[in-house]
Amino acid sequence: MRGAALAIGVIACLVGCGEAPALAEQDAGVEGIQDPIPPTPTAAVVMTPCPPGWREHRVLEDQIVCEPWADDRAPTCAPSELALPGTGCAPIDGERGCPEDGWPRDLPVGGVIYVRPGAVDGDGTRERPFATIAEGVTAARAVGGGRGVLALSVGEHDVGAGVRLVELRGIAALRGACATGTVVRNASTESGTAVLVVTPGQTMELGDLHLIGGRSALWVTSGTMVRGSRLWLEAPAGALRLDSRAGFEGDHVRADGGQVRADDVPYAVWLRAGAQVTLRSSTVSGGGPGAIGADYRTGDPVPPGTRLLVEDSAIVDTPLGITGVIDEITVRRVAVERAGAGLLIVPGSRAELVDLRGRDVAPAAAGDPDVFLSVFGQATLARVYLSRVQKVAIGALRIVVEGPESRGRIGGADVVVDEAPGGTENVVAAGGHIELERARVERAAGSAFEVYDDGSLTLRDATVIDTALEENDGDALEAWDGGRLDVARARIVRPGRNAVQVADDARATIVDLDVIGGIGVGAQCTGECPPDAPPTLVLERARIRDASRFGLAAIDANVRATDVDLQDIVRSGQDPTGVGVLAYHGTIGGERVRVRGAASLGAAALRGGRLAIAHLRVESTRAETCDSCAIPAGDGLMCAGGGVLALREFEVSGSPRAGMTAAFACAAPELARGLVHGNAIGLLTDDRVEPSLFRGIEVRDNGTEFQTTMLVVDPPPPAL
Repeated sequence: MRGAALAIGVIACLVGCGEAPALAEQDAGVEGIQDPIPPTPTAAVVMTPCPPGWREHRVLEDQIVCEPWADDRAPTCAPSELALPGTGCAPIDGERGCPEDGWPRDLPVGGVIYVRPGAVDGDGTRERPFATIAEGVTAARAVGGGRGVLALSVGEHDVGAGVRLVELRGIAALRGACATGTVVRNASTESGTAVLVVTPGQTMELGDLHLIGGRSALWVTSGTMVRGSRLWLEAPAGALRLDSRAGFEGDHVRADGGQVRADDVPYAVWLRAGAQVTLRSSTVSGGGPGAIGADYRTGDPVPPGTRLLVEDSAIVDTPLGITGVIDEITVRRVAVERAGAGLLIVPGSRAELVDLRGRDVAPAAAGDPDVFLSVFGQATLARVYLSRVQKVAIGALRIVVEGPESRGRIGGADVVVDEAPGGTENVVAAGGHIELERARVERAAGSAFEVYDDGSLTLRDATVIDTALEENDGDALEAWDGGRLDVARARIVRPGRNAVQVADDARATIVDLDVIGGIGVGAQCTGECPPDAPPTLVLERARIRDASRFGLAAIDANVRATDVDLQDIVRSGQDPTGVGVLAYHGTIGGERVRVRGAASLGAAALRGGRLAIAHLRVESTRAETCDSCAIPAGDGLMCAGGGVLALREFEVSGSPRAGMTAAFACAAPELARGLVHGNAIGLLTDDRVEPSLFRGIEVRDNGTEFQTTMLVVDPPPPAL
């Protein structure tokens, strides 16, 4: 968040305390205070069963994730190998390698034309092959009916000097002997060149080939379908190019795009509008702007149906994994590693991401996306594990393009973000909308889950462990600038800053919250908040332990708290700290609240703040001192500066100073059926406070029941 942690000002007791007369006409009786209902435990993220070949890995002792590699990173494979999740480095030719006779395996009985580099006086038979691909293509066309098959032997096949491309038309298949041994090369890299181009109106099979050079290694034109297997494609400006309405289905494909980043250098796998690509058991790397992307030329029609399916594959060593004007993106069992960013889902695109592993991701150049998964369209997630992401992990974002604005939407379940050291946010709805079940962020810098810019964030079973302060961020759950946060079941351990922060005109509802450490839970106006729309937090069934500064706070904000248990709130930072429940110019209402072991004050209403709680129990407030602490500590309840205590069915005990303190300008309390007992002083009031205001409570069994002195409690505005 772009603000500061919640804080309160200074309280001072300027005059020593003396004896005061007992209160008159006190109403006694506490009929039975109800303790808070404990929160429902948070369900763990479910990443298992792992995909075949992936291994189980335990994260921070209690979370199992699935790793696609034997080590903790993607392997660096040999040029002739594929990096395959669940397998590791695998030869592109598989176990069989190149055939001993140098010819493709499993060829049909008839209609095959053979080509071997350097052959002399050929007629296209196996015994007397042609020497060039051009001769072979002409002969294969002559087979008729589009049934001809072109068979290339092991060796270097050059398309020839000055040849822009080899056009494959009117044949059924082009087969090499093996991808590591059958090389087809085009030395030209000028615009419009390729090694092979498959022309319109046909379906063709390609296999066991290594294509090198051209502007694109393989160019599939409109209206054509190519099925490829064991293909190694290399080109400085796009390994595979598909024109509008072209199709490609490939397995065991290695597509290496150029590493040069320039405006005229396309993606390694480059789709035009309406193209459809399927990649299975493949590896894609490089590409000017990224590995896989779709765009269209100005003025071209944009037919619907651009689709991408990637399964059991790796995308590595690239500025960006997947992006572009793709109607449907499906990713299953894929690793994206050593990349500048992962996926950018543009307006109008829909993505389904299942068993996605992202790691070692950091922007490589100025202007690169600073989010691993940027969603301006729609994305559905299932079992997504991201680690070592240097910027934002997941973002549903808002963008204004021609026409109406677009707000990204993310849904799904089972997401883990781990070891994310360089960002200010991890999962963020910045104008977009996120709805996740079972999500976990741990060992990450910045805020874990954040919503702003009128976005919405809905979480069911969220876990946050060990976030670190980064700039002004580090909250576990944060909403500001009109954001809407809705959480059911959350476990938060050692956040870098606030466990929950609701600011400005944001609203949050959190049910079943368990917090250990951090700076507590609160709502605060950090700027100019509309009077009719202050920050609002609804908190139900919460347990907050070992928080610093405060446990629950409303500062120029409204909080509704039901079934909240606060324990061992410690002092830290600017005085006063160690406050269990604080209403500072804000309102905290609710029922069944318990405060135990607060280091300074159990509960306080200051500067017009209002505590309106039924069934409040404050116990064993401590009086911790420190070198910089200037305020008295050890009071169970305090009101001052126009603060209001509106309590019904409450009990205060075990305070080392006063069970209840009412300083000058404490507004008329609204008390019913209260019990103050077992404190050093039962009721401590300023001598200008009318004791009769405190009817409705029973004060007994304290060291001193009633005492009056001159109290000045004048906290300044919170430090922002």
